[in-house]
Amino acid sequence: HSARGARLNVGGQAVGSLLTGLERAAELAERPGVESGLAALEGLAAKTLMAMRG
Repeated sequence: HSARGARLNVGGQAVGSLLTGLERAAELAERPGVESGLAALEGLAAKTLMAMRG
């Protein structure tokens, strides 16, 4: 039961970091170098999915 709670906690943290990443990507999108910002966001999304799958 506690393992399940820990996984939910990790998932919640991952979602939080993904939202932070989205905010950063939105800021970066307003500047030159949008491609690198999107690439970083894709990498973050992949890490988030892997963390949530555990």
